[in-house]
Amino acid sequence: MNKTRALFPFAMTIVGGLCIGSLTVVRMAQEPEFLGSFLCLAAIVMYGGWKAWEVRISMAEIHEVETDRDKGTVEICAAVEVALLLSLFLRRNGLPIGLAMGGLMIMAGGIHIRVIAVRTLGNDYSLRIRPLRRRPVCIGPYAIVRHPAYLGTLICHTGMVMVFANGYSFLILAVWYAMVLARTLVEDSVLMGSTAYQKYAQGVRWRLVPGIL
Repeated sequence: MNKTRALFPFAMTIVGGLCIGSLTVVRMAQEPEFLGSFLCLAAIVMYGGWKAWEVRISMAEIHEVETDRDKGTVEICAAVEVALLLSLFLRRNGLPIGLAMGGLMIMAGGIHIRVIAVRTLGNDYSLRIRPLRRRPVCIGPYAIVRHPAYLGTLICHTGMVMVFANGYSFLILAVWYAMVLARTLVEDSVLMGSTAYQKYAQGVRWRLVPGIL
């Protein structure tokens, strides 16, 4: 993996952080009511805290030399995520308070799932798709779905869009869903090269949502 591609996830994390910082200033200034401003701030702090926690992973992988099997999905997903964050600037009216409060709870749930999934994998977790290095993890959320970390990020971004609701962000969220699903398909195709993963997939049938997908 060349240096530019190795740096990309970290660079996109920085760009996302700048988006979040700018969003804090803009949306706090736009909201006419204190509760709306508070909900904006709570969502941004929650999202920013999660991203700050994960930045160590992208930093650790800068010097990785192992070839990835992403097929460009990391770069495309990162670009769509940044576009989604930028779309949140577009709404200039007051927040729909009930929708925003529900969005905050959904964000918290998604981040919780994501953090548990990443911590369960430990050192085996990577932002890049690589062949299985050892036996697949089949405890915790991985006993329910094969890609709980992706599920967590989908839920979190859904909540984020609910907080800063506008038509553009919901449209880009749909594209985000499609790209994350495409990434799970690419990852499964790589991991299926392991007999152990094939057996794991037979026991855990669902990629993201039990009984649905």
